[in-house]
Amino acid sequence: MSTAAELEDRLAYLESLTDGLASAQDLDTAWIIWCGILVFLMQVGFSMLEVGSISPKNTKAVLIKNLTDAALGAICWWTLGHGFAYGNDVGGFIGTDSFAFSGNATHQEDGQGAEIAQWFFEWAFAATAATVVSGAVAERIKIAAYVQLSVLITFLIYPVVVHWVWSEGGWASPRRCEDTTTAVDYQLCREESRGLLLGCGATDFAGAGVVHMTGGMCALVAAKIVGPRTKRFRNGIPNRMPQQSPALQTLGVLILWVGWYGFNGGSVGSVSNGRSHLVAAAMVNTTISAAASVLSVGLWLKIAYKKVDSGHLNNGILSGLVAISASGSLVQPEGAFIIGAVASAFYMLGTEGLKWFRIDDVVQASAVHLMCGAWGLVSVGLFSTGSRYQDVYSYGIFSDPERDEQCCGLLYGCGGKVLAANVILILSISGWVAALAFLGLLVIKKSVGLRVPLVVEEMGMDKSRHTRSNRNSTALRRALRSAAGKDDRSTAASSHRPSFKSAPVAASPRTLAPVTLSHWKE
Repeated sequence: MSTAAELEDRLAYLESLTDGLASAQDLDTAWIIWCGILVFLMQVGFSMLEVGSISPKNTKAVLIKNLTDAALGAICWWTLGHGFAYGNDVGGFIGTDSFAFSGNATHQEDGQGAEIAQWFFEWAFAATAATVVSGAVAERIKIAAYVQLSVLITFLIYPVVVHWVWSEGGWASPRRCEDTTTAVDYQLCREESRGLLLGCGATDFAGAGVVHMTGGMCALVAAKIVGPRTKRFRNGIPNRMPQQSPALQTLGVLILWVGWYGFNGGSVGSVSNGRSHLVAAAMVNTTISAAASVLSVGLWLKIAYKKVDSGHLNNGILSGLVAISASGSLVQPEGAFIIGAVASAFYMLGTEGLKWFRIDDVVQASAVHLMCGAWGLVSVGLFSTGSRYQDVYSYGIFSDPERDEQCCGLLYGCGGKVLAANVILILSISGWVAALAFLGLLVIKKSVGLRVPLVVEEMGMDKSRHTRSNRNSTALRRALRSAAGKDDRSTAASSHRPSFKSAPVAASPRTLAPVTLSHWKE
């Protein structure tokens, strides 16, 4: 029979365990918040990359676009996006509640810090998906048109894809049965028709498909529908366009690389309860994949063209980072190396495809995010290991030895279930995003129009739209009237007034560069 002293000792021990659990929750909350800040820092990287890749005359326009989509994205994600992404659903397609935190635990004061932090982390991801599009259509899209497209992405296109893969109820989610509370319920769920896709679910650790394919496909559709910049193609041949600063491009990419550690490391979800090794593995694999990709791009350029271009090297880094986002902690370092090296080839093929189809993607966003995101999803089905899969997706009451043996990469002896599920996801994301982006852009074109006028494009959006100058406004009005045939007076009558009439430019080594991969804009 226990004495009072023994009971007190046991009670004190239980209280210490509770305190330890609370400390672990606080640690996880702080970790998610920090990673969310790193992911949001990627907005700075995207801004610098885009500003460095365009003509100086459109700098303010790009910065205004990026500031606006981050702010509007926060409101859209709060009001509708998060509910569509993570709300309860019927059929695994889209969430139907938790809009604007309605019925959400964020209204409670104690014990819910991790859920609130998770919302912040997820918003940073949504902002990333929308910002990918900005650089692709720079220097000719109307800001009003871009803002409407960004809102469509953040409140509908992206959240639906998130729900498919990352919500516990999503039809492709590897966590589809984790809303159960007991091991028996979990096994029953696995055996029912609403169980995992092909027995494993689609695996996208940190968003190579969910975030980057979504953003990349929107960028591709938008660049195609908006059309190329006026002088991008001459007689079907790509022409080099002015760039403001390779230094800003590289600075932006390095900031993005730093932010990616929060992107992939934070996707583990916690650093407590023995999961810190998964965070460390994600960090290592992120580094190796980026390094392998940029070195592969540099080697290819040196062999094929005898010169190396910093723009392609920058995109080589991003290609490796995008591709490894699908697997994160699920692969070994040697797998991360191969994933990064192959990503460089997908990027180079993507740039050639853009030139072939005469699509003007200013920062090669679709080649980087769409092509390498798709490769990243395929690579999970090849290189993920059973032990890492078990650590990430199968633990506690969800432990399932049969699933762990079946749901790893094809090259590790687990069959092709993960690969097949991810191919289905690639096709689903491509179809959904392309259709919604296409329809949305058609509506925007009918409402506010997509492109700025030719005279605005040639003058630059900074002077014509974002500078408080009477002289610039007068010159622009005269040019617009002249272009519309409403003013017969020649703007060249006065020597101090600029003319915006286009004149044919003869092909020369300065105006018509050869088509080589060493050119950043080609």
